[in-house]
Amino acid sequence: MTLAKDNISFEMYLNKLLEISSCNPFEINYQLELIKPLLESVLCKYQVVDTSRNSERKSKNPVHDRYSYTLKDAAAPDLIIAENFDYYKKTMELKIHAAIEVKDQASSEMLGRALYSEKKGMRLYKIHIVNEISGYLCVNEKAIATNCRRWQFFDNSKIKKSEKEYLKEYLNLSKHIYLESSGYYRKNKKAVIEEYFNIINSNEALKKCNFCDSDKKTEKTYFDSIEKFELKTRKIINKCIVNTIDVLDNKGTISLDKYQHTPKEWDELIGYLQIFL
Repeated sequence: MTLAKDNISFEMYLNKLLEISSCNPFEINYQLELIKPLLESVLCKYQVVDTSRNSERKSKNPVHDRYSYTLKDAAAPDLIIAENFDYYKKTMELKIHAAIEVKDQASSEMLGRALYSEKKGMRLYKIHIVNEISGYLCVNEKAIATNCRRWQFFDNSKIKKSEKEYLKEYLNLSKHIYLESSGYYRKNKKAVIEEYFNIINSNEALKKCNFCDSDKKTEKTYFDSIEKFELKTRKIINKCIVNTIDVLDNKGTISLDKYQHTPKEWDELIGYLQIFL
């Protein structure tokens, strides 16, 4: 079933989601066969552009300006909502309205989780998607994250300039963070920890967070520091959330019995998409 670009109903959306989940359950298929057609249907006066392949390495065209929607060396959004976008031209008329991150409906990065919570035991989004959203909000005023069940909307006008600068510095630091299970970390433990603390000590925005004792460059201080930086980042991005709409339960498997009728969240999503930009 191919979704038309107009009048997409909840029933069509749900059936297409289940079709993808059954036949080809990969992120790119949810992105291009479900989310992009829906956005084109609702936001017909804008361009909905697939930028997921516009990586630093793959974007060879010297004219294309990927930094109009992403940071240097950072991942590109899966989609952008834009006006006057042309891959082969730089234009002053280009306007990026929002960057979008799409996850598959069963992805453990979002499913059954919250971006931030003070409740003990609450499962949180994987830090990977938090970092992706952070990067998008450093360049774009607005961003959307969705796993096809939950739609979460972000606006960077909700945070201070100093917090945006912190996000940029943290994202640079995050390139030098390795999990304890990483083979590279296990082989180069001492060098990794040394480089990590050197980056912090040479950066005022990171150093003033006071999240580590630079005189004690141990595994414990390394991982304790990472945890504190990640928590600070979650808190900042959480302040950017302006709406969260679960058109389908963001936990467990999808039960068709529950969706015999269009949920009110579907109409809420369609309406909010039109005013968010």
